[in-house]
Amino acid sequence: MAWIKKGFIYKPDSKFSWCFSHAQVPFGFPLNQESIRIYFATRDILNRSVISFIEVDSENLSNIKYVHNQPCLKLGELGTHDESGVMPSCFVVNGNDIFLYYTGWNIGGNVSYRTSIGLAISTDGGITFKKISDGPILDRSIYDPCFSCQPFVLKYEGIWKMWYLSCLKWQIIDNYPEPFYNVKYAESSDGIDWIRKGKISLDLDVDIDAIGNPTIIYDNEIYSMYFSHRKATNYRNNPKNSYKIGLAESKSGIEFVYVDKNVQMKGKIEQWESIMNAYPHVFKHNGKYIMLYNGNGFGQSGFGYSILENE
Repeated sequence: MAWIKKGFIYKPDSKFSWCFSHAQVPFGFPLNQESIRIYFATRDILNRSVISFIEVDSENLSNIKYVHNQPCLKLGELGTHDESGVMPSCFVVNGNDIFLYYTGWNIGGNVSYRTSIGLAISTDGGITFKKISDGPILDRSIYDPCFSCQPFVLKYEGIWKMWYLSCLKWQIIDNYPEPFYNVKYAESSDGIDWIRKGKISLDLDVDIDAIGNPTIIYDNEIYSMYFSHRKATNYRNNPKNSYKIGLAESKSGIEFVYVDKNVQMKGKIEQWESIMNAYPHVFKHNGKYIMLYNGNGFGQSGFGYSILENE
């Protein structure tokens, strides 16, 4: 089996001021056998992230059926944890509702930004979401000293499991603050109140300074984590140091080990993805594993997809 590139899907055309640039951290949400909704973070003219979606043909994801014309979730009020941006991380069906776990953004002081994790719930099938509170459900803590963000959540046998990014430190590199973050684990009985004890699921490695956007597949009693990772220096424009997609596995779902630090996708490298492959979301639909992923500029060039197939 190998990941086979299927092509480019979408980037904003700047038609709306709230959807001026970027289609970052795409998340696939199957609606039925024929259609998949893809949520993503876009940016307004002030460079603030908001959440919207498109709907695509499940047999050809490059065939866009519908482009939503407004954000799904509002920015936070002045001074709250998400006043500078909201970015989708994970959508979980819970009865008749859809839980949206999202990253809230604040402008930083001596560092570039600060993030935290919020929760919003949809009662209309995922068209609009309402926050459960003005504050985050996870923020920095004794276990997460600088920030927490980008959770992936699975509900399994009555336990809600979360894998999230935890920033360990900022370091001045080439006169600019750069963050270092790994993946940690938390549990909940209701998806709202979380217990975390600083348990590391996937740690940094000699050639990995930051891990992004973990996505978990549980199959055949194995937890598979797809993620993106990068170096701390010269990663914005240098393909050698920029984001690549990796794979780690675990039997417990808590401690993961690296399996492949550079998951190869077969096919031509197109211009939109020539520098980085970032922020994968892997999901199963109609018996196939699909990977959505971003290209250059942290989503500025949009996103495409690949499918796991027999070679």
